[in-house]
Amino acid sequence: MMCALGLSLIGVFAVKLISSSLQVALTDYLLLILGFAVVFIGSRFNFSDFIFSEGGWQRVNFLFFRLGLALSFLLVTLKFFAGDSSSYIRSLEEGGIVEWASFLLLLSSAYIFFYCSRIARPLFLKTTYRTFSVLSFVVGMEEMSWGQMLFRWKTPEQVSLINAQGETNLHNIQLIHSHADLAYGVILLLVIIASISSARLVNLNRESLFFDSIAQLAPSRLLLVYFLPACVLILCLYFDVHEYTNGFTVRGEEEVAELFGAIGLFAYSISKVSLLLRLSRSY
Repeated sequence: MMCALGLSLIGVFAVKLISSSLQVALTDYLLLILGFAVVFIGSRFNFSDFIFSEGGWQRVNFLFFRLGLALSFLLVTLKFFAGDSSSYIRSLEEGGIVEWASFLLLLSSAYIFFYCSRIARPLFLKTTYRTFSVLSFVVGMEEMSWGQMLFRWKTPEQVSLINAQGETNLHNIQLIHSHADLAYGVILLLVIIASISSARLVNLNRESLFFDSIAQLAPSRLLLVYFLPACVLILCLYFDVHEYTNGFTVRGEEEVAELFGAIGLFAYSISKVSLLLRLSRSY
């Protein structure tokens, strides 16, 4: 999985480099470096034991927690020293490094959730993980306008008339486009509430199947290092709070909020497949 993800990152850079219709920003070279780093790490280290041995899901959560802290620190540092640079702005544009990274993470999550649905025992969990898989795939493909960003086909005229950005996707349709960020923020807020309150709800309602299911599905609180910043950022941008940050946050950083959410989802999917595999072996 790590090698495949790294090769995908390298492939994205190669496509952008040879395509005359896709511009390469300085930050896209970070994509290439990250791709080689992921391939090197994936080929040198045995992540199978790290993830799937006893306590693997906890190790995954702690690993991504530390990674989230590091990414947050790097983002704040980048904002202070290069937040108004052309390379940073271009990385947030359509087809930039941030959008591509979100796309790859969402597709990877979709695959992992599908695998979770195959090994989960209760029908409710099977259905839930299958739903997560479909939603992750759809959202990921929406990020790339179902391939239009790569193959540059012309948007059908009837679709272009009702699409705010003239693209072949659903989330930019005029009725949806104006509230998409709010919907994303509300979903993140519900995830945060579920993560924080799940254990308490189960203790208060020990015989409730509903609350027990929430506890099983709720992400670890350690992953709030992704979901919480994403929620705050996207809602600040939606309600124009960014106008009072003296330029520290700007329009276009919705992509950053989407990336943090995608990383959190990817981490969640890995921790769940680790836990489910351990449980399946105990049956």
